[in-house]
Amino acid sequence: MTKIKGIPLWEQYLEYIVLGIAVLVCIALVTLQFIGNPNAAKVGGDTYAPSEVDRAVAEAADDVDDLLTPQAAAPVDIPDPEPKLDLFLAMQNSSVSPTDTYIAWHQPAVFGGEELGIGVGAVRPYRMPVIDAPYDLVAAQYFDALTPEVVRANDELLERFADGPTDITWTTVAGRFDLAPILEAFRADSEDFAAIPGTWHRDRVYVLDVVLERQEQTTGGWGTAEVIATLPGALTLRPELGDKADAGLRDRMLALLDDTGAQLQIAQPEFYPTINATWTPPRIEDAADEAAMAEGDADVDDADMIINNRLRRQIEDLQQKLLSNLERQEQLGCDKMDLDAPDTSRGSGGGSRPTGSGGAPGGSGFAGGASGGGAGRADPTGTPEAQRERDKAKCRALAKQEERHRRELERLTQELEARTNEKIEIVDTVETVDPMLEDSLVVWAHDITVEPYAVYRYRIAVKVYNPFFARGPYLSKEQQDLASELAITSEV
Repeated sequence: MTKIKGIPLWEQYLEYIVLGIAVLVCIALVTLQFIGNPNAAKVGGDTYAPSEVDRAVAEAADDVDDLLTPQAAAPVDIPDPEPKLDLFLAMQNSSVSPTDTYIAWHQPAVFGGEELGIGVGAVRPYRMPVIDAPYDLVAAQYFDALTPEVVRANDELLERFADGPTDITWTTVAGRFDLAPILEAFRADSEDFAAIPGTWHRDRVYVLDVVLERQEQTTGGWGTAEVIATLPGALTLRPELGDKADAGLRDRMLALLDDTGAQLQIAQPEFYPTINATWTPPRIEDAADEAAMAEGDADVDDADMIINNRLRRQIEDLQQKLLSNLERQEQLGCDKMDLDAPDTSRGSGGGSRPTGSGGAPGGSGFAGGASGGGAGRADPTGTPEAQRERDKAKCRALAKQEERHRRELERLTQELEARTNEKIEIVDTVETVDPMLEDSLVVWAHDITVEPYAVYRYRIAVKVYNPFFARGPYLSKEQQDLASELAITSEV
């Protein structure tokens, strides 16, 4: 029998009271799990239940991943900077001297007045040089197919070849243009005419344009001469040679042409890359050799020498083209690219049909760029991935072109060795000389608008930089018209 005498009642039932409270708390906690959402977490003003946390984290991770892609827009609005190019060019071409305050008198003061002793003498006039037309003109006709990369890179070509193969027939016309007589005329000094200051022409002849004119033979004779447009996408200054030319344009143009590569893109433009790489510049030397052989003026030994010399020149041309190809591949980093993906290039074979031969081995704010697919239509996406794909396509085309060059070089070398019984060495480098510093220059232009069975005749005019352009303050009143035109056109 338990003794409870003297123990308070609440102490007698204490353990039951504690147990009851615990049971009530458990019941309350269990009940709260079914009322509302007690385990939800509040993040950034949003409430998430435990079952929603994983989904919310995954969505946030996707949002962050989207922001890390090259196509993602900037998280903040970045305004375009204020254009400064026009201001820079204006400041670059403006004078640093206070010309607005002090105006120089351009006629020199000289001694010699019979009565006064000092007088103002007349300025000796300058002579405008007469530019002879190119001579020894030759032409060659070719047939091949443009590479798809070239067509896709140029709107005009894309429109022309949109619905069919990229087969193309074209003519290249070349001629020899004398540079030395022009420089001699610039420097000529006599009693009647003053020499043109060297700073005006920089002791150099700048070729601004090679204008190819064509006449088509009709039943009534020869048709009207028409000027052939430059290759679509090629570097050209032709649109700039208008009435709006000024000293600023002149300075930018001459700065561009000081780069021999840019100058030769105008005077000796390369043709587009083609599937079979059939184009080589017409050779004037070959034309003279062929004429001698055709007229029977060359004996057997001379004929062999002519053929051997032609093979040597073709080998030199191919070596130069191969080195240019390898240099371009190095610039693009082709050796670091995976080019194993299948190539979807389209096009067909081709060849060339010479109608004459001869010639010489053959970027800026101005129209066009290097012919070969570099200039023209911009990629609509503008993404790094798209640029990489374009570079890969160029590398594939260059690799195919390199292979063709090597095969053709091997064939020509074997042919020359068989004819001469000599071992032909293929050099790794070709000595380059600035053609613009030679006494004469072979210039050429292309005509891609020839029609089958049509008969044409061509002539070439060359436009060179006029050293008097924008020099009006230094010319006499009678010779102000010399400063109006940016170019001097050769006679035709």
